[in-house]
Amino acid sequence: SSSSSSSSTNTTFHPSIFDRQTTAATEKDTSQTPTLATGDAPMPVMVAAREVVRARFGAIHRLYGGAGNKILATALGHVDCTIQHQYGGPWDTCAPQAVLESMGGRI
Repeated sequence: SSSSSSSSTNTTFHPSIFDRQTTAATEKDTSQTPTLATGDAPMPVMVAAREVVRARFGAIHRLYGGAGNKILATALGHVDCTIQHQYGGPWDTCAPQAVLESMGGRI
């Protein structure tokens, strides 16, 4: 399988949106269920944020590594939104943000 479920309900791990082996797994479902991308940060604020999005919107949670991967997954339509656990610096987000904004998205 190109993805594996984590111990968390409705969570799928995707190591990279550019990995050809995971392309099918990272494509957004055609259903109306929203999809959230985050990392696996264990901080209480992140756990709470993920749970709020799941509870309020019924979102499916997908794990992505790297700020750029999360932003690009959103820009490419693989997920509906992302929650970042920290801001590393402009080198993490400037290129993905430019792609996202050129496609009508926003940070």
